[in-house]
Amino acid sequence: MHLDVKNKLVELGNNLNEKHDGLEELQLAYSSWFKEHKKELWPLDRYKFIDGDGIYTGSQSVHNPGKEGYRYDVIHPVTNEPCKEPLMGYRFPEETMNRLLAQDKILFGKDEKKIIELKLYAKDYKAKLSSVIELDGRTGTNEVKSIFPEIKKPFNYPKPSALIEEILGFATLPNSLVLDSFAGSGTTAHAVLKLNKQDNGSRRFILIEMMDYVETITSERVRRVISGYGEGAKKVEGLGGGFDYYTVGNPIFNEGDTLNEVVGVDAIRRYISYSEGISTKFLVPQDNAYTPYLIGLNSDTAWLFYYEVEKVTCLDMDFLGSLKFGKSKPGTTIIYADKCLLTKAFMKKHSIIFKKIPRDITRF
Repeated sequence: MHLDVKNKLVELGNNLNEKHDGLEELQLAYSSWFKEHKKELWPLDRYKFIDGDGIYTGSQSVHNPGKEGYRYDVIHPVTNEPCKEPLMGYRFPEETMNRLLAQDKILFGKDEKKIIELKLYAKDYKAKLSSVIELDGRTGTNEVKSIFPEIKKPFNYPKPSALIEEILGFATLPNSLVLDSFAGSGTTAHAVLKLNKQDNGSRRFILIEMMDYVETITSERVRRVISGYGEGAKKVEGLGGGFDYYTVGNPIFNEGDTLNEVVGVDAIRRYISYSEGISTKFLVPQDNAYTPYLIGLNSDTAWLFYYEVEKVTCLDMDFLGSLKFGKSKPGTTIIYADKCLLTKAFMKKHSIIFKKIPRDITRF
């Protein structure tokens, strides 16, 4: 956001300087504009002065922070008296101060009782992340209302996109990926799209939301800010971009830690292959030459999911005899089943690892 406001003020300063002659006329024109638009200028809403070089504000950068600085007199141009010094003195030597005075880079108060300030032009503004960011508490609510004018109260206490935009402006690169696990009204996505619009970035976002407003508010807000919203004088141009919307399917586990059979065997097999870290190149379909229970196979390991919806499965000699690995038999065999009748000694000798369903299926 700060880049957008900075560019706006720089352009305005240039335009006003082309239209007005004399500092008094120039300042009057800018003061009138500033009074009307101040609420739109955060974080540059202190930039209330203008001269031939552009719009500027006063900065306390002459102060020396934390330790004793330089001591010398700076004479007020009207009262001809030495101006009040900063508590710890000036932060640069007298020669530098004289150069700044010659360049008209120093601001004086109405008399010598006010500490001088350094002119800081909007064109030279470099943002820093403040420990306190001041924003009107109604900003987020008004923003969401403008996006959803047909809904009386679309969302309670939404964060302003300007706030998240400011934070992400410091915390991200133009190609960063931003994750918001509690997406709410979709403010994070809005802020990311605004930043991309400003600096032509390619930031991406992932939003996660479990509440029932995810379709009507969260994702719909993203759609509207991408394509534009509002009508007439209140029309807001779209930010561009795009996104995909997905819903999560049924859980793998029921509340009682049993497998949720509604998801189907294929989904459970995929889940186990992920939890076991089986590379996709070693995955095998149920329709294979060895056994329909095989999930993955390489020269070192075979992974089997011995599962039947209608019966309890048992790892025993009969099951082992049904396997048809032949010369492809790997060094280690990991078998998921409901029960195991093999002895520990036998399994150790033949490098068999038993994992009980569903107890040993890793939960994420």
